[in-house]
Amino acid sequence: QKMNDKLTYDTLLKNKNDLELDFLKQTDSELWIRLFQIEKKNKKVNRNVPQIELYFENYISIHIDDEIYAPYTPGFKGHLFRTYKQSAMLDYVKNETIAIPYLKASHGLAKSEKLKLTHYEICTFNSIISVVTENEPEVKIVI
Repeated sequence: QKMNDKLTYDTLLKNKNDLELDFLKQTDSELWIRLFQIEKKNKKVNRNVPQIELYFENYISIHIDDEIYAPYTPGFKGHLFRTYKQSAMLDYVKNETIAIPYLKASHGLAKSEKLKLTHYEICTFNSIISVVTENEPEVKIVI
């Protein structure tokens, strides 16, 4: 991947470098996640390599598990950066929150129309971060 290439979340699905969470910051509707890549040979964070930053605009739900206790959910696309079209997290958002009726009303959609929601999952050494949103996150390399 060249530094000037446009990165997308789909680009990251092929990434097999181990990850360590640098920081996670959220506001009312925005979420930033910055990750270090870990060198395979000695399993140490190399702070001199570019970091990966994800920006989620208008996320619906975020959940963070310690990687030891996080449930394994099959059916994802990717490796350490994953996407789900169907998951327990998506079921929770659809059935246990007011997100669907609220978003349909704000978009002017009929009750019968479907929203396209995606469950993004980022697997780091110590955390599994799940984000449900309508929009693919912006991805950039931070030096």
